[in-house]
Amino acid sequence: ICSTNNDELVLILMTVLGVLVALLLVFLIRRAYQQYMQYLKLQEEAAANTLRQVQDSLEMTVSMRYPFTLVRAVDLMRETEMVRHENMRDKGKLQLLDSLDAVKAFREQFKIIFFSHQWTSFNKPDHTTAHHRLTCRALQDVCENEGWALDEVFVWVDYTSIPQAHRGIQALAIQSLVHYSANTDAFVIIAPKVQHEDTGVECNAETYQRRAWCRAEQFAQYLINGTSRMWLATEAGVNPVPKDWASDFVEVFHGDLTCCRIKHKGMPACDRVSLVLPFLGLYGQLLKESQESGVLAEVADKIQRQKDEIFPQNVDVEWIQKDGTTTIKKTRLFGELIEAMEIYLESGHNADELKAQFRSRFKARSDGIIVRLQNSGLGDPCSNKSPSSPVPNAGGSTRTSMIGISGNSTEVAPSESVDPLQGVVVNVSAEGPMHA
Repeated sequence: ICSTNNDELVLILMTVLGVLVALLLVFLIRRAYQQYMQYLKLQEEAAANTLRQVQDSLEMTVSMRYPFTLVRAVDLMRETEMVRHENMRDKGKLQLLDSLDAVKAFREQFKIIFFSHQWTSFNKPDHTTAHHRLTCRALQDVCENEGWALDEVFVWVDYTSIPQAHRGIQALAIQSLVHYSANTDAFVIIAPKVQHEDTGVECNAETYQRRAWCRAEQFAQYLINGTSRMWLATEAGVNPVPKDWASDFVEVFHGDLTCCRIKHKGMPACDRVSLVLPFLGLYGQLLKESQESGVLAEVADKIQRQKDEIFPQNVDVEWIQKDGTTTIKKTRLFGELIEAMEIYLESGHNADELKAQFRSRFKARSDGIIVRLQNSGLGDPCSNKSPSSPVPNAGGSTRTSMIGISGNSTEVAPSESVDPLQGVVVNVSAEGPMHA
């Protein structure tokens, strides 16, 4: 009887154990299935987000978010200093062009000169009026050199052409900055030697060339026209920029910014983020148009050789926290977008092809990070090198690039100080929009 009871007990235990194992297997299979479906969802979201950013950037190349605002050269020269946008508007002296088609039609009758300069004060563009005086002189010299009549020339200059009072409208104008710079007949850098009112540091051609916003204006011009229309105005005169002038300004995202100087205190994002999609679009436009232009083909070739430096995947950004401590966050800039733009153009704007290529090159993680697959990728359209090869670090080993679906990029887990940026954020500091 005792043996029979033991046998029954063993049978019961084996049955219970079998049921538990079966339930565990069902649970594990279900969990694996859920994780796989989540992976597919993340993969699809990542591909769709990348496609959207590529398409949005190309859309930016054919539309402005705020009108191209100009002032007649003769009206500008009548002033004794740089005039605030709202004051010139109230005088009825501004000419607004609402679309790129309107800009094109306008340039068939008139010439447009874009003036670029570094602000000489945190709150004033030109506290000594030295920039305004040199602007007037440069206007006359460039027009005389090109054979243009002054009364047929219009001017763009930041303080006059960009709204200053309304920050929302100002942000739209800043987002359109690349269009203003690129669609001009001459680009003139104003860089006299002037002591900065607040820092005491001398502002000159060298400090101008270090400013990220100044580099951005030049780079937009360069991507469309090369340096053939660019002039440098200093106390020494008004002359075409030196042949090697582009070597510095192409690295826009390594330039100096006010937001970085004050460690982004109270700011939602680094200003670099606001420039990513506009320059991604310009890069795409350059690749397309370089097939038909010798000048742009040369520009494209130079850009390709420095592509990793010019369009950094991410950047370390220093932030002041609410408690006063400082932390460094790795913020996504271009991530996989340059490679995605090349795929999109190679495929003839085929959205399905871009998604398919993206899925074959990147692996989605459950924490929302996309890891580049080391042995995948197409070649660079202008190079024999593969852009998706593993990148050796300083120690000689390889690292993978991790790209967040929501627009973040980091090589650490999201809990380790990842900057949660999404889309394009324009940050206009209290120190003025164009000298940041």
